[in-house]
Amino acid sequence: MKKYFREKMAGLNTKMEAAGARLKSKAEDRLRFKARARLINRWGRKHPKTVVIVFFSTMFVCFGIVLGCNARYKSQKGIPMASDLAIFKNTFESSARVRAMEVSTRAAYEDVLDKAISCGQELDSLLNIKDKSKADSLRMLVLSEQFQIYKKALSNEED
Repeated sequence: MKKYFREKMAGLNTKMEAAGARLKSKAEDRLRFKARARLINRWGRKHPKTVVIVFFSTMFVCFGIVLGCNARYKSQKGIPMASDLAIFKNTFESSARVRAMEVSTRAAYEDVLDKAISCGQELDSLLNIKDKSKADSLRMLVLSEQFQIYKKALSNEED
């Protein structure tokens, strides 16, 4: 089986090489790069002044095209207009306002958190008292209500 496969592949490889050579020769015949290069070189040796003129005029035209495109690009780009600057100014001002609001919101959140912690600590200390007076019980009710309010505010701010 292996021998049969090798023979088939060898035959296929030779056929592919022959086809590739034919395609290569057809492309070379059709385009005739070598012949054209020989003709251009022969003409260049006979007319050196013309070659120099053609070369530098071509370079001059290419350089002019590059400069023209660059000038057109710069004229279109130009100096930024006042309206463009106003848009950027509004964007920066609004981002500064958003940042200020974030800072004030964070400060308010930390303030509520501190109050909730102190309220919870005071409530715990009142709960640990063994002999509570009526004033202590009323204070515990007030603190528990305040603690619930702080807890609700903190859960709303987290969302």
